[in-house]
Amino acid sequence: MRFERSLSVLQNALNEHKFTTLKPLLAENFRIDKVPQTMNMAIIKTVVNSYSYEINELEITKITSENELFRVETKFYTSQKNISYDFLMTAEGKFVEINIFQTSQKITEKIPKENLHLPILMQADFELAGNLICVKAKIDGSEGNFLIDSGAPNLVLNSRYFSGDKNNSVAGMGISGTIVGADLAHVNNFEWNEFSMRDFDALNLDISHLENALDRQILGLIGFQELQNFEIIYDYQKQEMILYQLDEAGEKISNEKWKEPDLMIDFTMSSHIPVLQGQIENVFLNLGLDTGAESNLIDAKYERYLIDNFEYSQQDTLRGADQNFSIVSSGKIDGLQIGEMIYNDVITVFSKVIYLKVPGEITLDGLIGYEFLSRQKTAINYRKKQISLWND
Repeated sequence: MRFERSLSVLQNALNEHKFTTLKPLLAENFRIDKVPQTMNMAIIKTVVNSYSYEINELEITKITSENELFRVETKFYTSQKNISYDFLMTAEGKFVEINIFQTSQKITEKIPKENLHLPILMQADFELAGNLICVKAKIDGSEGNFLIDSGAPNLVLNSRYFSGDKNNSVAGMGISGTIVGADLAHVNNFEWNEFSMRDFDALNLDISHLENALDRQILGLIGFQELQNFEIIYDYQKQEMILYQLDEAGEKISNEKWKEPDLMIDFTMSSHIPVLQGQIENVFLNLGLDTGAESNLIDAKYERYLIDNFEYSQQDTLRGADQNFSIVSSGKIDGLQIGEMIYNDVITVFSKVIYLKVPGEITLDGLIGYEFLSRQKTAINYRKKQISLWND
């Protein structure tokens, strides 16, 4: 009966296009396959508010147990056709997965070289919004704030300010390369200092909750697709980024000479996310590097093994680029080793990271971002798969 009640609420939410009706029934670990946690809530909100069928009736056709959860297979009888969906639910009837994403499969395409202007060398000043890098950029003549978020696959626009084509929605890529249920918005021209792109499609999502949390207007996110052509030096002390255009071998085209780095660290890639090997005592971790991570995140399953290195501060809320605020253990970690560097007093949260486990990709045990990048001058070269560190 608990499943029927929850599905009835879902039916009403889809028919009335009211995400607020459904939100209380989303489990704390609600997830969308192949999508980063930071976008889960924004995407389900978009899908519910734009669902295209009128549901006349629901019928549960099968229920199977999956560990402590239940896979509920359901048939939707709609005004246009009958559709079979499946849902992963808790024993209490909360949704862990809602698999109703039947959008068109158009993927945001790689922008042709002739539509890109890549400066050989570009300096970009930034401000910190919370612990996130915020830069000024222009899109079709409008200037505003964009966050540097390498965890986003490509440029993401805030649908509060931009209109997307709901008939041209995307099952595209997130942390594994796919974003489900996002609209596309056509962009004529995007300019960030000397870097520019023209005549392309960007993902269009409601990220207004992120700008509300940061208390500033955010037009969008600059993601991996825009950053991958450069070796990028992040200097949080000076609050500047320096971008060097790369050749196909990953070498800087600019002749400018830089001091040799104090340390270089190789990484592998999981889709568009660099993966570094981290170690705390005898615990080894695959850590994804994401400029959009305000604090370090480690899978909650490791908390009991790291208790001697963890100075607990409080139960806290983990904020993402969606409306999902998860209750987590927050504090500081000592002895985090990355390469030959050892970091102490690292602000860290422990939380479930089911959404980082993607079939066919490296399983991530957590994310590192500001707490790693801000400790020294850091360069990321995606083509060489190499990070350089300077301690002064």
